[in-house]
Amino acid sequence: MIVSELDNPTLLGWETLANISLAYGNENGRNLISKIWKTNSQALEPSLGEVKKELTKELDLGLRGNWREVITKLQQVSHLIRALPEAAEIFLAGSDFLDALLSGYAGVFDPEFREMLVETTYYCLVGLTDGMNPL
Repeated sequence: MIVSELDNPTLLGWETLANISLAYGNENGRNLISKIWKTNSQALEPSLGEVKKELTKELDLGLRGNWREVITKLQQVSHLIRALPEAAEIFLAGSDFLDALLSGYAGVFDPEFREMLVETTYYCLVGLTDGMNPL
């Protein structure tokens, strides 16, 4: 089964989970990722913390940052949070990530970038409300 194969710590990272949620869709991805999370949450949390730190740094840079790359990562993070609402707790622990999302919105006027900022913020907030995703 896929879950037992993903117990390998070298395969456990936020990008793997994001790709699973994208490939399997919201509902199927949620079931699979929840199983992986239950058995490996301690191994996955540092990976989520790292991407949070990277995104916070890039978002705070605004136009000076690599916001095209940030869009890609935010898309992945949004897919992950939709499938794993528990990840929202990690991203919104403290105010640094939310503040960075707001800074990015004020600093870069690209519509695609702003859309991803709003989407990521939305899914983080929905994830904190027990993952009651209306979409």
